[in-house]
Amino acid sequence: MTATALFLVVASSLAWVAFDVTRKVLVETVRPTALIFLLTLGQVPLFGLWAWVEGGGFPATGYWPPAVASIVLSVVANVAFIHAFKLAPLSVIVPLLSLTPVFTLLSAIPILGELPKPLQIVGLVLVVIGAWQLQREATRGAERAVARHSAEDRDAELRRRRLGFWLMVTVAVTWSITPALDKVALRHASAPMHGFLLCTGVALGILALLVGRGQLRELGEVRHKPWIFAASLLASVAALGLQLLAIRLVLVSVVETLKRGIGNICSLLIGAAWFGETLDLRKSLAVAVITAGVALIVL
Repeated sequence: MTATALFLVVASSLAWVAFDVTRKVLVETVRPTALIFLLTLGQVPLFGLWAWVEGGGFPATGYWPPAVASIVLSVVANVAFIHAFKLAPLSVIVPLLSLTPVFTLLSAIPILGELPKPLQIVGLVLVVIGAWQLQREATRGAERAVARHSAEDRDAELRRRRLGFWLMVTVAVTWSITPALDKVALRHASAPMHGFLLCTGVALGILALLVGRGQLRELGEVRHKPWIFAASLLASVAALGLQLLAIRLVLVSVVETLKRGIGNICSLLIGAAWFGETLDLRKSLAVAVITAGVALIVL
């Protein structure tokens, strides 16, 4: 992996972490679907400006099938993702996204014909094992945290967290396919143009949901945290833009694995420091396994 490619992947991964944290804060105030729409809509002019500066032309005909498929899957994933954030702790659900590289690897074989090297496969497996153990430990901690509640409240809280768990598994499966589709689309369009059209399509899809549910009034809730919203918007553009550049240079399965490995470590540390989530020896060992996996992927 070249230094440029590594920089793009790491920078994109850190931007995704910032995006996750700011969304976690925002979803405490703003309804999930409204938040997705506002963040996606805010990305449209920024990607449009980037596309205009770069001066790329309109996409070729072959662009549309993979792009439309990516848009549809992104709408599904974003809705499930933000609702999962509402239901479960950061350190419980974010590690589940490390399942994404496995599904990405499988989907990239028929779509792109990409196969990682043997050491990268070992690294991928280590990241997934570590992430799964991390999620298990976080779930046990969450169960201990609600153990003192009444039986009814405890059951209700555990049901919420289980729903968040399965929603995030759905996100992992869905997001495993979109990078491969994006890479195919990028053969026929520039990265900023694809980002512009992708965000436009997702925003329109979410807008249709809001109109259908009569929830347009919820858009005004973002006024309570304008600076967090602005930071989240900038992080989202950086995350997606850098990722689109990275997948042109690196296997999508490698990009996804590194992104999830870095995200897992950061979610554990930030969850403990910011959201008061537990950090213990078993979680630390799981992070060590993830780190070893990431190192094998990079090497």
